[in-house]
Amino acid sequence: MVYTIEERQPGALVVSISGRISVENGDGVFAAVIDEALGSRPRLLTVDLAEVTGIDSCGLGELAAAYARARREGCRLRVVHANARVMEILRVTRLAAFLVEASPPLSDKALA
Repeated sequence: MVYTIEERQPGALVVSISGRISVENGDGVFAAVIDEALGSRPRLLTVDLAEVTGIDSCGLGELAAAYARARREGCRLRVVHANARVMEILRVTRLAAFLVEASPPLSDKALA
């Protein structure tokens, strides 16, 4: 798993992930990425999954924990650009209801 963290505008960060979010990445790698992003206390944290190739149950658990932590810290966390396979997993597990907005952003500007 490879990631970048960008501040697109004050108080709004985008974490772009590529690869798999899974147990194969080692325990807590995704959580550490989210911790790093939340360390700057953003109001909005967008997790861009455009380059994510898959997610397993451990990855789903880390994503749910990230949502809960962000919420406790007063930050809105959302997921964008999930591919059809990842989106279906989010729907089946009902995480999409919390993490995915009703309509996808129309432009890069909407990410932040």
